[in-house]
Amino acid sequence: MLKFNEQCKYRFQPNELVDIAKRQASLMNDKIAEEEAFEQVKADHKSKITRIETDVSDCTRRVTSGYEMRTTEVMVLKFRPDPDSAMHIRLDSGRVLRIRKLDLEEKQIKLTDSAPTPYVFEVDFTADGDGDVLDIYSDIQLTKPEAEAVGSFVKLRPLRKKLSDGKK
Repeated sequence: MLKFNEQCKYRFQPNELVDIAKRQASLMNDKIAEEEAFEQVKADHKSKITRIETDVSDCTRRVTSGYEMRTTEVMVLKFRPDPDSAMHIRLDSGRVLRIRKLDLEEKQIKLTDSAPTPYVFEVDFTADGDGDVLDIYSDIQLTKPEAEAVGSFVKLRPLRKKLSDGKK
């Protein structure tokens, strides 16, 4: 007798069809969950790429312009370099930001109960409001609190002639 294997049509029994349908439903759920996970990973990476692109654009703008605007603490020295002017000094670098004319209210000297603090320091300031050296202001007199505010950035020297009334 001769025996061999051959492909033949097999009709599933109802209980076999139920088992196959359950497996199919489970596999579809797995596929949907994996697609959702893939989309989430894709979205996460897309947001990271977008954030990096924003940082690259910011760096490009900063390199191209050579500067950025920053909030900086500034000290105002009234009546310097002349009685009608005020110097704005950057406290991060000790540089002169600008010199402007005093308005009428600023020119009024306030009456106080205490004597003014005498000027005790002189300094040479370099003006560079926009990064360009404009001028050198020599022998600008400073009070002790003013000198302490800019002393780490500029070279101070004792006042040649000590003044008791704060005027030259």
